[in-house]
Amino acid sequence: MTTIFMISGFSDIETAGNQSMKNGIKFLAEFGYQLKVFTFMPEDYPNLQDPEKVFPAGVEFHRLPRILSWVIRLGQKTKDFVGRQRDEARQSEEAQPFGNAGGYLREYNAMGRLFYLFFLFLLYIPVESFRVLAHSLRCRPDLVYGVNCQGAVVASLLGRLLRRPVIIRFHGVSVTEHDLARLRNRLLVLDEISGLTARADAVIVANDGTKGDKILRRLGVEEDKVRFWLNGFDRDDLVLPQGWHAGAFKRELGIEGKKVITMLSRLTTWKRVDRGIRCLHNLLKEPGGIDAVLIIAGEGPARQELEALAQELGVKESVRFLGGVPHKEVSKYYAIADVFLSLYDISNLGNPILEAMYFGLPIITIADGSTDYLLQDNHNALLIRTEDLPDELPVKVKQLLENGSLRRELGRNVKNTFNEKVLSWQERMKLEDRLIKGILGDGNNQSGLLSGIGSRGPGEQSGRKSPKHR
Repeated sequence: MTTIFMISGFSDIETAGNQSMKNGIKFLAEFGYQLKVFTFMPEDYPNLQDPEKVFPAGVEFHRLPRILSWVIRLGQKTKDFVGRQRDEARQSEEAQPFGNAGGYLREYNAMGRLFYLFFLFLLYIPVESFRVLAHSLRCRPDLVYGVNCQGAVVASLLGRLLRRPVIIRFHGVSVTEHDLARLRNRLLVLDEISGLTARADAVIVANDGTKGDKILRRLGVEEDKVRFWLNGFDRDDLVLPQGWHAGAFKRELGIEGKKVITMLSRLTTWKRVDRGIRCLHNLLKEPGGIDAVLIIAGEGPARQELEALAQELGVKESVRFLGGVPHKEVSKYYAIADVFLSLYDISNLGNPILEAMYFGLPIITIADGSTDYLLQDNHNALLIRTEDLPDELPVKVKQLLENGSLRRELGRNVKNTFNEKVLSWQERMKLEDRLIKGILGDGNNQSGLLSGIGSRGPGEQSGRKSPKHR
């Protein structure tokens, strides 16, 4: 049996949020690989799933022991204390509420970033490398697999020490062209650059709209090593409970008879949930305005600021902050939505967009090029340029809320696109299985395997059905 050491850094399997790591491990195990997963998250960290309840036999997790959990917690609190730009963020959003907030570097000031780099290079990399090397004395891997930038650095180092091939997988890319333009910015994202340029036999980067292929090319990564694949889609967690009814659920939430606008994301500044709150304010202040509610599913460091914004704008009673919703529960909130908004600064081609497509929701997002492979304006979504958001976003949302025929048309078209172009996670991981076998010499070398889009080619139909939008 082929043994894979997976080094995941600060990525882990969570009850809410991105499920890419969980699905990757699940299907690699089902394909017959033995996985030993090394994560730097402590065993008692909140929101983590129990691996023994999630995965089949053959998956072994190595988290930090509980006695060391204070290291992670202290590091996070210290970084927040010295680096969070809360006041600056609020002032900027008030001055330019619909403008671009600057992305990844926006969350922390230079001091916060420098503290993080100190923690990463002087603590995480040495400790995790030693921990995995010690384990390799008992069990030698056939392949080392790094996840995201933190895992990539350690995996690349261990691959050379153990003389084993290395695959690195990025769930997305946080670095932007702007970050690479100036030396100061490059220094502040040194961890990201170190991971993205780490030596590997193959690099898998999610086609999530963050333009990872272009960033890797800019950083000089060999193009024939890069697989630029769209994430798979997990249908198993998006099944509505038997006997569930949308009307009863809306009554339970106290929103019966109201139109529902939904946003789902981690609450960080660059994901711009504030734009949805401001849009709702504009809709409700109009004479005879639409009776609507904004549902926000997700947790994160910007929640306090967003709640304050809703209070300041007088829409607190019409904005529902759900916090982190377990992935098995999110289907209920998609099923009651009339409109889905995704208004990120950096990229909008993430799992929430795929999930909204699966449920056939009318989608409004930004025309920034990130969703071009899946979404076309006025065909299966409404796209708005960033500079036009102040004027057009409230108009487009109102148009959809008042026009049931348009909502149904966009919903039908977006479901058709989903069925044609989005792979299941099993199909997506079969590509990875072939890649691993090629690298290990167990099968044909797949050096050019779907390196462009990682999804169905034009004209191929899956015939799968997705649930109808209610």
